[in-house]
Amino acid sequence: MEKKHAETVLVTLADHAMSRFSHVVAKLREAGLQVSSEMEKIGVIKGTVSHGKRDSLKKIDGVASVEPEREIRLAPPPEA
Repeated sequence: MEKKHAETVLVTLADHAMSRFSHVVAKLREAGLQVSSEMEKIGVIKGTVSHGKRDSLKKIDGVASVEPEREIRLAPPPEA
C-alpha cells in the first residue's frame, strides 16, 4: 500500500461488539485495514487503510467509528 494513498485510522468498537473483538478485527483486515495495534481492553484498533476504503470500514457490524489519527502536541510546562 502506497503511503500517499493511505491514512492511519483509529477504529472504535461499539459496546455490543466488545465480546467479538477478534472477529471484528478479522473483518477489518478483510476490508483492507492493515492493523498495527490492537487495544482490546478499550475497544480500539489502529491501522492503515487506503483512502477509498475508509468508508467500508464504517459499515462493518460492531464498528462505532473510524477516525483519522491526529497528532497532538502539548506545550512544555512552564519553568518554575
